[in-house]
Amino acid sequence: MARSHVAHAGLATYRASHRMSQVLAILFYALMLFAAAYFLHKVLWFIRYRRLQKKMVAHALARLTEQADGTVVQWDRGARNSWNEATQQGGPSSYVRSVEERLGYLEAELSKDRATIAPVLLQAVQTGEGPAEVQVLQIPRLEGEAIRVAVPLRFSQVRDPELPPESLFKLEVQSRYSFRRRLLAFLLGAADIVYSSQHVIRMSQNPNTPRGLLFRRVLLVLLILIAVVVDIGFGIRHRLVEWAGQLCDTHLSLSDGFLKDILPSALGLGIWLLGYGALYVGLYGFLRLRSGMRLRALRTLRETYPEKIQNIRASHLQALLDWTAEYGGSLDDAASLAIRQAEMLVQRTTHRLRRRVASEELLGLAERSSRHFFERLPESATQLQDVATSRKHSIWHSIWPRRKEMKYQVAIAQYRHAWRELEVIVAQLRSRHPDPELASQLWRDLVRYAQMFPDVIPSTLFAELRRAHSNTVAGVVDETEADLAELDERLIELGRALSNTVLSASPLIQTRIEVTDEAIDAEVADFCSRALKLREEARLEAMAFEI
Repeated sequence: MARSHVAHAGLATYRASHRMSQVLAILFYALMLFAAAYFLHKVLWFIRYRRLQKKMVAHALARLTEQADGTVVQWDRGARNSWNEATQQGGPSSYVRSVEERLGYLEAELSKDRATIAPVLLQAVQTGEGPAEVQVLQIPRLEGEAIRVAVPLRFSQVRDPELPPESLFKLEVQSRYSFRRRLLAFLLGAADIVYSSQHVIRMSQNPNTPRGLLFRRVLLVLLILIAVVVDIGFGIRHRLVEWAGQLCDTHLSLSDGFLKDILPSALGLGIWLLGYGALYVGLYGFLRLRSGMRLRALRTLRETYPEKIQNIRASHLQALLDWTAEYGGSLDDAASLAIRQAEMLVQRTTHRLRRRVASEELLGLAERSSRHFFERLPESATQLQDVATSRKHSIWHSIWPRRKEMKYQVAIAQYRHAWRELEVIVAQLRSRHPDPELASQLWRDLVRYAQMFPDVIPSTLFAELRRAHSNTVAGVVDETEADLAELDERLIELGRALSNTVLSASPLIQTRIEVTDEAIDAEVADFCSRALKLREEARLEAMAFEI
């Protein structure tokens, strides 16, 4: 009994624990199903919320562009009246377009009739052909006639140098001594001493005679004296007489008498004189060869001097042409620089006009308004809580989105749209080329937002907008007209400066041509001087060996 009772109690405990585990499992699965249903509900709630939000925001943005139309129309009408009174134009875009058309005409006309100066100058200097002047460019003006910049081509040509007379290169070389006297000087030293002394005296009377030539002529006399000294010192002539006597005894059978006594002496003296004459003739030939070299050089000059003088002119003319090409290039660079400066002045005027339309006063008001809108957005929060997450909703809104509890989303969407639009327009107007139509759109947006969001935009902003717009219109017109007048003055200054630069070209080139003519004449004179010096050296050399 006791054992069966224990078994029955254990079975009951097992059944109870089993039922408990089943209950817990059912509760777990029920909780999971509830969580899944809750998640699905939130997904559907979020989808519904987004759809409602999208529709409400779209409707709010549509209302944002539709509201305050009357105020905007009145603003546009007043703005057109202001522009008509100031410029006779219907708005800033028309005024900017009209001014830019005038400036665009200036920029197009700057390079219209541009001519390159360097080739024309080269042709005029080299050939003397071409127009009387060449127009570099015309600098147009807003008021008055264009400034014409032209280079006059009034200068002479490089003249041909005058050829020297052909007689400058001629030299007639003919000895003043006869053949008999020259032969006597070759064989008889005493005669040469007399002739040489007289010749040295004649040459010494010419102050231009080089000392070297006199010295060489004296050497001929010294040669005779040296021969006499050698004969006396070494007895060469006596030995030649003895050798001639032995030769006669060996080969000739002469009887005693006058012929036997005189023949060896005459034969030895003749051999001596022939040796002396050979040495003398050799020295004479050496000096004559040196003189012949100078004579041939002089003859070559006589044959080629016209070509050499033309080469002198051609080299100086080429140097002049190189200088002219470089100078013409500098004038072209000056014209290009003037065009660049004029274009920069035109672009500066255009840039300043557009910058005035997008005035700093307008951009400052837009940035102030943008900050006011940004302060109402969740993005401006520096903590975890913001205007959206701190909003209290009813339990029914948690169950299913309710449109009436989402109206704050409309205001936030409008604030965000206004903030983004103002930020984008301000960024675009601060670019390099602000759009005047975009500036007009910014004025209208500020007026519309000031009327639509009095709780965001201060009430004083509308009055500031009116005052700022009036100041902007007056400032744009007055300062632009002053800029246009200044632009005209700067263009006149550029035209005058460039005209002064190019007008100096003709006298400067003429001066350079005159300098070239003088340089050619100087080099031709130097060439003639060297030819004259060569002729004089050849003449003195010829005189030096004259016997």
